[in-house]
Amino acid sequence: MFLSNFHFSFESLIPVMVLIGIASIIPIVLLAFREPLVPIFIGELLVGIILGLNSEVREFFLTPITQSLYIISLAMLLFLSGFDTDFTVFSRKPGQFPILKWVLRGLGVVYLLSFAMAFCFKKYINDGMFWQGIMLMMILLASTFESYINPIIHSRTEIGLRITRISGTYATLAEFLSIIGLSLFMMVFRNSNSIWLVGIILVILLIIFMVLKYINRSLFDGIRGGYLQIGLRFSLFVFLLLVTLSEYAGIEIIFGAFLLGMVIKYVKVSHREIAKIESFGAGFFIPLFFLLLGLQVPVVQVFSSWNGVYLTLIILLVMLVVKLPLLYLAKWYTVSTALTAYLLSTSTLIVSLALQHFDVFTHSFSEALVVASAITCIVPVIIFYHNYSFGKKRITDSQSENIENLNK
Repeated sequence: MFLSNFHFSFESLIPVMVLIGIASIIPIVLLAFREPLVPIFIGELLVGIILGLNSEVREFFLTPITQSLYIISLAMLLFLSGFDTDFTVFSRKPGQFPILKWVLRGLGVVYLLSFAMAFCFKKYINDGMFWQGIMLMMILLASTFESYINPIIHSRTEIGLRITRISGTYATLAEFLSIIGLSLFMMVFRNSNSIWLVGIILVILLIIFMVLKYINRSLFDGIRGGYLQIGLRFSLFVFLLLVTLSEYAGIEIIFGAFLLGMVIKYVKVSHREIAKIESFGAGFFIPLFFLLLGLQVPVVQVFSSWNGVYLTLIILLVMLVVKLPLLYLAKWYTVSTALTAYLLSTSTLIVSLALQHFDVFTHSFSEALVVASAITCIVPVIIFYHNYSFGKKRITDSQSENIENLNK
């Protein structure tokens, strides 16, 4: 047979096949309830964590092929989250609520608090890596898992709702800054000699922007659909190209993917074209990502000792403290809404997993960091999912505008 000439073991596809089967069953089980207890993303993450409790099961699933799929899935998730960027907040009309101003103020205070609170963990930083550890902890504490939070918020609230836009804008900027921060850290402290590749990435993004912004798209109407799917092919090619260049540049692989999503959103590419990529990602890559993400949460290792439990609780407390400025939302919204939005802002996990590869912190602390981050991705979302009054205001829009005018 022709295939016999290839040295490939189909047994290596078994873990992928099983994960796809599990990912297919989870939504069926959750949607069987009249009111699902958790979002599907949470279900996939929880199942991954449960599977990871057994070391043999974890080793069965974490193979070179699934690890590669995990990286591509992460980049796909960040591409789609970049596409979720709300650029309308940059062009506020007179009389409108200044969402961007308040988000930037809140983010600035959060970063200052994150920098100060990072010193609480100085004894867990390896020798000779003090300032690297402080910088990384600041990035982690200020980050928010926007790729995870925004889709859940949009699934339960109106996209144009002010609290949705505030939460989404904050999460987007927080994640964007964490990606930039990690990339700069890798270039500076790892002495990357391929910084010129970052320039190539930016040039490619600029070319894509110019082409999509000013080209006559009607020229492609006859070939973009049907069997050819030119738009989908080109998008996937550029996506993989930027991910590869980011890897060779020695920066975060999600750098190029996230910026590509932002560029495509800014030039207002037809949502019909993006829907093809979204369906491709949501049907295969994203479910695999959350299952594989859960498999990497070291629950057993951390909770097997009191020191691990203690570290996890302290990290959770600090994560809550640095985001306290966001409770200022209670000025306009009910305590329930402000508290839920505040808790959602603490959700972070990708940065915690990334820090494990830097060898800056002690092993036990890095593991506790991942477990604490996983908790922030589960508990706040469940609270939000069952908060049916989310978005309820304390004051009307006219009262809010009067307060803003008085503050000017």
